[in-house]
Amino acid sequence: MSKSGLDKPLPKIEDNLSYKIQSKIAYYADMDGDELFELATEIEIIAAQAVQEALQAERDQLIGIIDWATGEGVGVSSKGIVRHMLSLNANKWEFMPPSDAGDRGRCINVLNKIPEWWDRLDEMSQYNGWTSQIPKIKEEALIERKK
Repeated sequence: MSKSGLDKPLPKIEDNLSYKIQSKIAYYADMDGDELFELATEIEIIAAQAVQEALQAERDQLIGIIDWATGEGVGVSSKGIVRHMLSLNANKWEFMPPSDAGDRGRCINVLNKIPEWWDRLDEMSQYNGWTSQIPKIKEEALIERKK
């Protein structure tokens, strides 16, 4: 048994931060107090970097939402996307699907402001009328990008 008391291999973890930390622990498991202090310092740095990255991603998302909300082209459908993506409660009217190309354009606009939401657009199919509109939104967004 090693000094750390770990006699089994660490479980495989998909989470990048946990993997990095466990890799450091496994590497330093047989080292003395000074080296373990170094491990703690490295873990703190890894954790601080992860927190910074998460805060920056949230900040970028908030700036995109503010930019969209204070700009032109805010409609019921695009508001519905924002409310859904942020897990905000809404009444049934606030999840109305786009009814024409203009509405879809406003949806495309908000999705372009927060690009990571494109991967979640299919979630909107849980609301009435959205299933038929999602492919149109994606198609029109592709056409717009090609211009």
